[in-house]
Amino acid sequence: MSDKPEKKIFKIRREAGYIGLKIDYPYELNQDQLDAVYSKEPRVLVLAGAGSGKTRVITYRVAYLLEKDVKQHQILLATFTNKASKEMLHRVETILEKPLSGFWGGTFHSIGARILRREAEILGYSSNFTISDREDAREIMSIVRSEQSRDYTKKRFPQSSLLADIISLARNTARTIPEVIVWRYSFLLTDTDAILKIANDYEKRKRELNTMDYDDLLINTLKVMKESDEVRKKYALNFRHILIDEYQDTNAIQGKLIELLASEGANLFVVGDDSQSIYAFRGALYSNILEFPERFDNVVIKKLEINYRSTPPILNFANEIFKDAPKHFRKTLRPVKKTGEKPYLIALRDADEEAMFIATRVLDLNEEGISLEQIGVLYRAQSNAMSLEMELKKRRIPYRVRGGLRFVEQAHIKDILAHLILVANPKDEISWKRVLKLQKKVGPRRAQEVWATISHKSDPLAKFLDTKFFGENGKGPLKDLKKLLRHLRTPETNPAEAIFQIAESPYRYYLKDKFPNYMNRMGDIEELGNFAEKYKSVTEFLDEISLLGGLSAEDIITAEENDDILTISTIHQAKGLEWNIVFLIHCREGNLPSIYAEKEGGVDEERRVFYVAVTRAKDELYITYPQLMRRRGTMPVLKRVSPFVDDIDDSKYQEVLLEYEDVPASEKDDKLKDQLKEIDLSDDDDELQCDENILN
Repeated sequence: MSDKPEKKIFKIRREAGYIGLKIDYPYELNQDQLDAVYSKEPRVLVLAGAGSGKTRVITYRVAYLLEKDVKQHQILLATFTNKASKEMLHRVETILEKPLSGFWGGTFHSIGARILRREAEILGYSSNFTISDREDAREIMSIVRSEQSRDYTKKRFPQSSLLADIISLARNTARTIPEVIVWRYSFLLTDTDAILKIANDYEKRKRELNTMDYDDLLINTLKVMKESDEVRKKYALNFRHILIDEYQDTNAIQGKLIELLASEGANLFVVGDDSQSIYAFRGALYSNILEFPERFDNVVIKKLEINYRSTPPILNFANEIFKDAPKHFRKTLRPVKKTGEKPYLIALRDADEEAMFIATRVLDLNEEGISLEQIGVLYRAQSNAMSLEMELKKRRIPYRVRGGLRFVEQAHIKDILAHLILVANPKDEISWKRVLKLQKKVGPRRAQEVWATISHKSDPLAKFLDTKFFGENGKGPLKDLKKLLRHLRTPETNPAEAIFQIAESPYRYYLKDKFPNYMNRMGDIEELGNFAEKYKSVTEFLDEISLLGGLSAEDIITAEENDDILTISTIHQAKGLEWNIVFLIHCREGNLPSIYAEKEGGVDEERRVFYVAVTRAKDELYITYPQLMRRRGTMPVLKRVSPFVDDIDDSKYQEVLLEYEDVPASEKDDKLKDQLKEIDLSDDDDELQCDENILN
């Protein structure tokens, strides 16, 4: 018998599903996340609340499947950006400590391209078809448009860029072109037949050129699946596990494609948040996530409600946003953090005072040790940020505009400023050429001819108004411009009145023909005019506005501070991001919800936009709203806070009183006083571009 004492035995409990697995899932995931990753049900809808670890769940789900001996080629992971796809796959490789090969992961478009390379011949394409980026697609559209028998000299007709947007929206929403025109472009109703003809010719031309645009990568993949049951079965039987990220953002085509790929019994694991569905304007179909339990059999819903981002008071506020909203999967975000300040609600006199408050508070926070990188300023529309951008420049606070252009860098704002600049300084060649090329039937060559005729005169504007061009007899292409410029150069014309005159001139038809968001751009111009009301002369206004278009705040700060920059952003561009401190500005009626949101479902989506903004904040949330709104020719109107805030119990936030401290005004920069800063008015196109090549 041994003299050694018996060894003491302690029990260790582990999940049954963990046996034989390398990764310690119970240690890496919370219980909600673990339940989702371990789910054995064939149809799983994971409702991932803001800040709840959505990406973590998807990556560990993929790793879990691979550890359970699912073959890599049997897994399909669809995302909306290459960045998300690469990040997830990199995480899986890191977790498993081995590379992935043969894995079907990427954006919907890249997956579609991969399938079409194998199956395009069914549709009459060869397998070596080219993929047209947006610029190439618009060039093809432009060629097709130019070949039409229609006489475009009798009536303005949509430019190729707008035609491309109309056709794309119809395809991504599974609507007909006439339906889309009635829905979004009612001013083009009389052109419906001509647009249909161009759309048909555009499709024929792409086929002749053996090329597909980005929309085709989805539409043709769906078409192949529908036209060939053999192809559908091949892929539907191959993919045994289909995982979808950001399911609330899928459109009608993507929704149908998922159904076909899952039609042979594949396990479907979709992750999304109905509360963050905010891209209907791009074609996202909110009903895809709402109706998921009805569209598929045996659906199990898993909820991720533990929030790692925000403080309890911010989450208490966020949880109230949907308390009475219909058609919503109920979620209650629960914080990991223990304490925090209630959101602040601050009423300001007007947009200028709102901007002064934010700039002051940002500087105070920075003095307290909060870096500018930890602060985000969010707004519903780009025009909301104009006064703020001006104030940030004055205070020398460096900032970046996320995912877009600064207010005065947008094409339509530069167009308006070009009119004003050539009146204030008739020798400005760049402004002249920009304005001239906005006129119908005037291209670069004719613009140069006009400039060559007037540039050597002491007053080029006077020469322009007194000269006939291109056989002009009172009906030429420059007649309307001459009429407008005569009005603008009168001494009594103030900058606001000048801006409104430009907006009411035939320039508005140019905007209609070129841009799908015509009404939003007209709203921006109206805001520019309202901003200009306080200036007595065009020159004074341009001196001030040059702060936004000239000297950059980033150029002022020292090199060691250069990485510490404030972010300002529309709410849509801020989705998926977070900051320690968030300012939500212009949160008043008529702006949030937007006045353009009266169409069916619009206000509900605006509520989700508000929710996305609120849930970007980690530690502090400031909600501000200017009470006075100025409109041309009327007395200022008093505006209330957004009804979304009004709907929330006032115990969930704290209203703040402001104490005013007058400080000496800074001396004006002599250079800004004596001359206009240069504003880049070269040709541009500020339409939304892809952040990345979707096929990388």
